[in-house]
Amino acid sequence: MMLILPVMTGVWNPLSGNLYVLWLQTYLIYLPFIYLFVRCVLIFPAIAIDAEERGPVMAWRLSKGNGWRLVFLIALLPMLTDLLGIALLDYAGAVAEALQIVVWAVCGVIEVGLISLSYAWLRDNNSTAEDEVLHDIADSV
Repeated sequence: MMLILPVMTGVWNPLSGNLYVLWLQTYLIYLPFIYLFVRCVLIFPAIAIDAEERGPVMAWRLSKGNGWRLVFLIALLPMLTDLLGIALLDYAGAVAEALQIVVWAVCGVIEVGLISLSYAWLRDNNSTAEDEVLHDIADSV
Protein backbone atom coordinates (compact mmCIF):
# COMPACT_ATOMS: atom_id res chain seq x y z
CA MET A 1 0.00 0.00 0.00
CA MET A 2 2.84 2.37 0.74
CA LEU A 3 3.91 2.02 -2.89
CA ILE A 4 0.44 2.76 -4.24
CA LEU A 5 -0.35 5.89 -2.22
CA PRO A 6 2.30 8.12 -3.84
CA VAL A 7 1.07 7.07 -7.26
CA MET A 8 -2.53 7.80 -6.27
CA THR A 9 -1.68 11.22 -4.89
CA GLY A 10 0.35 11.98 -7.99
CA VAL A 11 -2.52 11.06 -10.29
CA TRP A 12 -5.19 12.85 -8.26
CA ASN A 13 -2.99 15.70 -7.09
CA PRO A 14 -5.80 18.26 -6.62
CA LEU A 15 -7.60 15.80 -4.37
CA SER A 16 -4.55 14.63 -2.43
CA GLY A 17 -4.86 17.29 0.27
CA ASN A 18 -8.22 15.96 1.42
CA LEU A 19 -7.81 13.04 3.85
CA TYR A 20 -11.40 11.91 3.31
CA VAL A 21 -10.83 11.52 -0.45
CA LEU A 22 -7.57 9.67 0.24
CA TRP A 23 -9.47 7.39 2.66
CA LEU A 24 -12.04 6.63 -0.04
CA GLN A 25 -9.35 5.98 -2.65
CA THR A 26 -7.53 3.65 -0.31
CA TYR A 27 -10.62 1.56 0.42
CA LEU A 28 -11.56 1.42 -3.25
CA ILE A 29 -8.12 -0.01 -4.02
CA TYR A 30 -8.38 -2.44 -1.10
CA LEU A 31 -11.93 -3.54 -1.99
CA PRO A 32 -10.94 -6.77 -3.83
CA PHE A 33 -8.73 -7.80 -0.90
CA ILE A 34 -11.44 -6.91 1.60
CA TYR A 35 -13.88 -9.07 -0.37
CA LEU A 36 -11.51 -12.06 -0.34
CA PHE A 37 -10.72 -11.61 3.35
CA VAL A 38 -14.38 -11.36 4.37
CA ARG A 39 -15.28 -14.47 2.38
CA CYS A 40 -12.50 -16.40 4.19
CA VAL A 41 -12.97 -14.91 7.67
CA LEU A 42 -15.66 -17.50 8.39
CA ILE A 43 -12.83 -19.93 9.06
CA PHE A 44 -12.27 -18.42 12.52
CA PRO A 45 -15.67 -19.25 14.07
CA ALA A 46 -15.45 -22.75 12.57
CA ILE A 47 -12.08 -23.25 14.24
CA ALA A 48 -13.32 -21.75 17.51
CA ILE A 49 -16.17 -24.26 17.82
CA ASP A 50 -14.01 -27.09 16.48
CA ALA A 51 -16.33 -27.68 13.53
CA GLU A 52 -15.77 -30.87 11.60
CA GLU A 53 -15.45 -28.98 8.32
CA ARG A 54 -13.23 -25.92 8.34
CA GLY A 55 -10.82 -24.22 6.00
CA PRO A 56 -10.82 -21.81 3.09
CA VAL A 57 -12.86 -24.10 0.85
CA MET A 58 -15.58 -24.43 3.49
CA ALA A 59 -15.64 -20.67 4.07
CA TRP A 60 -15.84 -19.96 0.35
CA ARG A 61 -18.62 -22.50 -0.16
CA LEU A 62 -20.52 -21.31 2.89
CA SER A 63 -20.41 -17.65 1.84
CA LYS A 64 -21.32 -18.36 -1.78
CA GLY A 65 -23.94 -15.87 -2.91
CA ASN A 66 -23.46 -13.77 0.23
CA GLY A 67 -20.02 -12.26 -0.40
CA TRP A 68 -21.12 -8.64 -0.83
CA ARG A 69 -23.60 -8.91 2.03
CA LEU A 70 -20.76 -10.09 4.26
CA VAL A 71 -18.53 -7.25 3.06
CA PHE A 72 -21.25 -4.77 3.96
CA LEU A 73 -21.93 -6.43 7.31
CA ILE A 74 -18.37 -7.13 8.42
CA ALA A 75 -16.23 -4.45 6.74
CA LEU A 76 -18.47 -1.39 7.00
CA LEU A 77 -18.08 -0.83 10.75
CA PRO A 78 -14.24 -0.84 10.72
CA MET A 79 -14.26 1.43 7.66
CA LEU A 80 -16.52 3.92 9.42
CA THR A 81 -14.44 3.66 12.58
CA ASP A 82 -11.37 4.47 10.52
CA LEU A 83 -13.21 7.47 9.08
CA LEU A 84 -14.01 8.60 12.62
CA GLY A 85 -10.30 8.36 13.40
CA ILE A 86 -9.56 10.69 10.49
CA ALA A 87 -12.17 13.13 11.78
CA LEU A 88 -10.54 13.04 15.22
CA LEU A 89 -7.12 13.94 13.78
CA ASP A 90 -8.13 17.58 14.11
CA TYR A 91 -8.40 17.13 17.87
CA ALA A 92 -4.98 16.31 19.19
CA GLY A 93 -4.76 15.23 22.76
CA ALA A 94 -5.17 12.43 25.22
CA VAL A 95 -8.98 12.59 25.17
CA ALA A 96 -9.17 12.10 21.40
CA GLU A 97 -6.71 9.21 21.54
CA ALA A 98 -8.56 7.57 24.42
CA LEU A 99 -11.81 7.92 22.49
CA GLN A 100 -10.25 6.23 19.49
CA ILE A 101 -9.01 3.34 21.62
CA VAL A 102 -12.45 2.85 23.18
CA VAL A 103 -14.21 3.04 19.82
CA TRP A 104 -11.81 0.48 18.27
CA ALA A 105 -12.22 -1.85 21.26
CA VAL A 106 -16.01 -1.71 20.97
CA CYS A 107 -15.72 -2.18 17.21
CA GLY A 108 -13.58 -5.29 17.73
CA VAL A 109 -16.10 -6.85 20.09
CA ILE A 110 -18.97 -6.10 17.72
CA GLU A 111 -17.00 -7.54 14.79
CA VAL A 112 -16.31 -10.82 16.59
CA GLY A 113 -20.03 -11.10 17.30
CA LEU A 114 -20.99 -10.27 13.70
CA ILE A 115 -18.56 -12.81 12.28
CA SER A 116 -19.77 -15.51 14.68
CA LEU A 117 -23.44 -14.79 14.01
CA SER A 118 -22.82 -14.69 10.26
CA TYR A 119 -21.10 -18.07 10.41
CA ALA A 120 -23.90 -19.59 12.49
CA TRP A 121 -26.62 -18.22 10.22
CA LEU A 122 -24.87 -19.29 7.02
CA ARG A 123 -24.11 -22.74 8.45
CA ASP A 124 -27.71 -23.29 9.55
CA ASN A 125 -29.42 -21.79 6.49
CA ASN A 126 -27.08 -22.72 3.68
CA SER A 127 -28.26 -25.65 1.60
CA THR A 128 -26.41 -26.52 -1.55
CA ALA A 129 -27.86 -28.33 -4.52
CA GLU A 130 -25.86 -31.41 -3.51
CA ASP A 131 -27.50 -31.44 -0.06
CA GLU A 132 -30.93 -31.17 -1.68
CA VAL A 133 -30.20 -34.09 -4.02
CA LEU A 134 -29.02 -36.23 -1.10
CA HIS A 135 -32.11 -35.24 0.89
CA ASP A 136 -34.39 -36.18 -2.04
CA ILE A 137 -32.64 -39.54 -2.42
CA ALA A 138 -33.01 -40.24 1.30
CA ASP A 139 -36.73 -39.36 1.15
CA SER A 140 -37.37 -41.64 -1.83
CA VAL A 141 -35.77 -44.66 -0.16
